Amino acid sequence: MTKQIKTAGPIATKLISDVRKAKTKKIIDLDAVRTAKALTDEVVQSNKNHDASRLDPLHAIYIAFQHCTAEFFEQFSTLPYSHEFCDWHEYADEFYMPSGPPMSPVTKSFYTGWLSFDMGVGVKKETITSIMIALYQSLSADEKFLEILSLMQTSYNGLYIHEGCDARYVYLRELYTGKLHKTLVPAGYNDMATLIRTRTVRHLLLLY
Repeated sequence: MTKQIKTAGPIATKLISDVRKAKTKKIIDLDAVRTAKALTDEVVQSNKNHDASRLDPLHAIYIAFQHCTAEFFEQFSTLPYSHEFCDWHEYADEFYMPSGPPMSPVTKSFYTGWLSFDMGVGVKKETITSIMIALYQSLSADEKFLEILSLMQTSYNGLYIHEGCDARYVYLRELYTGKLHKTLVPAGYNDMATLIRTRTVRHLLLLY
């Protein structure tokens, strides 16, 4: 079951109210409320069409939902009460210039994850994704769609030690908790005892 947001923050509440009042206006693209399966199938098929059929299905899901949150932010950023998000985004983008080495220590993927899932604003520290979840819950979106969004929202960057791998998975031990995690690492880390800083999405393996 999807973990429901008990109380939407003031920004999400304002957005939900506006959408309910003006469903016929293009405030948010309501057609974007699609099932997780349809979204995943679309991306996997797109990968096949571009000769990238070897992309792992879980990686395809991660990419699809990262794109989904980015598209949501583009639409949300046109609204007047998105100014705090836009101000922080503009400042961070100019300061870190996320593009990866040698221009910046911050990669675009790292920055996008931070922008979507970590950057909280306002009294409730709402994120782009928490607002998205609250809105789509109010619209009775697909349960699996909401569940994956919730997993993405609770993902976080941590420090891990590489402790081995097999044909598909990499085994990472989290420094803070000491727990060993079976993970899918699209970049493929093969060096034992390497210290890795990465974002992990917990329990996504259980959904596929």
